Amino acid sequence: MGKDKTVILVRTRQDEQTVFSYDWAEAIKQAFLEQGWMVQDCSEAKALRAKVEKSLTESGTVFMFYGHGLPDRLIGQNNQPVCDLSNSSLFKDYAVYVMACHSAKILGPAMIKDGASCYFGYADEIMIDFQHSDDIGICINSGLLEWIKNPQFSAVQIRHIIFAKYNQWIDFHSDIGGQHALFAADLRHNRDALKLLGNTQTSLI
Repeated sequence: MGKDKTVILVRTRQDEQTVFSYDWAEAIKQAFLEQGWMVQDCSEAKALRAKVEKSLTESGTVFMFYGHGLPDRLIGQNNQPVCDLSNSSLFKDYAVYVMACHSAKILGPAMIKDGASCYFGYADEIMIDFQHSDDIGICINSGLLEWIKNPQFSAVQIRHIIFAKYNQWIDFHSDIGGQHALFAADLRHNRDALKLLGNTQTSLI
């Protein structure tokens, strides 16, 4: 990739769900920093369209979003879109990872069409059981944490790692049974909703 070793991180904190996802994003931010990356942190009051667009045009190779989404947009702190079909061209050459509901349906394909290297995202609702939020965060973050440590890995390898982590926790909770079996079903739903679009051989180097 030809741009600087810079990550654009957008994360909102608006409700109970995004309180959890905000903290999951913090773990990813710290992992990038420990490996010498620069992180442009567009969080809370900075998670607005103008700030995000400015950051995207300055430098970056990786874009991450943790918050709420719809099929054709990602929602900022002010409940207005920070990313949608009208600015998807700004993601040219970016590796994109989105933890938001539904965005892999329309927005993800649009970003790939406009030149994004790859797009990890969810094509359905992300199920979050607040009693097991740590386990959900582990599954969601597993691929990025491994990619940061091994930037030579391809996007398809990272997808396999994420699926393996989901399967590990699905089996764990299924074996316990009872209410845990219901949570295992939520994890299975999330696993199946995760999509990788674009160049599956994308790496971070």
